[in-house]
Amino acid sequence: MTTREELEAVVDEAHAFQKPVAAHCHTPLSVKMALDAGVDTVEHCTYVDDEAVSRLADSGLYNVPTLALREESVIEERRRRGVEEFVLVQAQEIADNCFSSFERYREAGVKFAMGTDTCWHPTFGSNARELAIYVSLGLTEMEAIQTTTRNAADALGMLDGLGTIETGKIADVIAVDGNPLEDISRLQEKERVKLVVKEGEVAVNRLS
Repeated sequence: MTTREELEAVVDEAHAFQKPVAAHCHTPLSVKMALDAGVDTVEHCTYVDDEAVSRLADSGLYNVPTLALREESVIEERRRRGVEEFVLVQAQEIADNCFSSFERYREAGVKFAMGTDTCWHPTFGSNARELAIYVSLGLTEMEAIQTTTRNAADALGMLDGLGTIETGKIADVIAVDGNPLEDISRLQEKERVKLVVKEGEVAVNRLS
């Protein structure tokens, strides 16, 4: 287990090189230690208590929930791959806690940024599933979309250059068939993505 002093040393060293620190926190104590050490983001939404929730909310830092990793379909995929049953039982317990922890964070006003640190689920390109989970747990569709646009850029310290559509920013834009503000799952349907603009250049055009 990392001590407070070790964590603070890592953060100090990273910040000396102007690098942000993302802390992977699964317990209330780890959240509090991370905040004490001055990290830049808190990853995951596993186990929390009232103090961890209130402190994270007061800090103004972003939480990166990674909830798609906790879905029942992921647990079943692990079962198919031969993962031991006791590991799957633990995964289900963690999943239940993650969803309730997210709701507690949301109610307290914690800011969220969408991201993932997994290599196989959700598969790259399917991250929009995460947004649907956020909506099912109380965020509006627009709030969910902002977790992966404005908020993600802000969490990375890059909001000056991307994350919103404004003059002078990198023009990364997609056009979708249908209104995701009415049904967030439309962002998961790749055939609905009709236009992709990357840094002002058209990368995909299915409008014709």
